[in-house]
Amino acid sequence: MPLDASLQIHNCSVTLQNTPVLQNISCSVLCGDVVSIIGASGAGKTTLLRCVAGLQKHTGDRRTT
Repeated sequence: MPLDASLQIHNCSVTLQNTPVLQNISCSVLCGDVVSIIGASGAGKTTLLRCVAGLQKHTGDRRTT
């Protein structure tokens, strides 16, 4: 992952009611970048955004600079 990233997500995983929702999601977003998260209904888009916002309990690492 780039060291100059404004947001880094490393191996983010979420399990809800014994069902894996996210598994080992990793990405970096640089300052000034525009990002879109797309996918089918129930794919985990909102869960990922809740993890980034600190609203969802998860394993893995999230860093912002």
